[in-house]
Amino acid sequence: MGYRSDVVIVTKIENKELVKLLQEDEEAAEEQYFFSMKDYNGKHMECFFTRYEYVKWYESFPQVDKIEAAMRKIEDDESFGFMRVGEDYNDVEVIGLPYDFNIQLSRTIDINYGDDYYIHNPKQTKLDV
Repeated sequence: MGYRSDVVIVTKIENKELVKLLQEDEEAAEEQYFFSMKDYNGKHMECFFTRYEYVKWYESFPQVDKIEAAMRKIEDDESFGFMRVGEDYNDVEVIGLPYDFNIQLSRTIDINYGDDYYIHNPKQTKLDV
């Protein structure tokens, strides 16, 4: 089965090598698109967004290695953002500045009660034994 991660990569389109590699990986990506936004100085920028869900993101995989190598070559950390969240609670990797592209980490606890779950008395907090 293997260890899985969710990955988001956002880059300005000027990072042509990274954009090209991400586009080549279109089938593996959950979502890809070009978009425009303003940076923190109000300057317009064109960007490319890629999201992978529940993917094996191992450096030993050729495409992952190529993508990470392309990110390491980028001199301007403000021109891209990478965030990977693994299965382990504290496994979060950030490269570049994903927050500048409105990419943020959010953790929640969800409870799926389902049809077979019934709360008898929501105000009762103690059990008489």
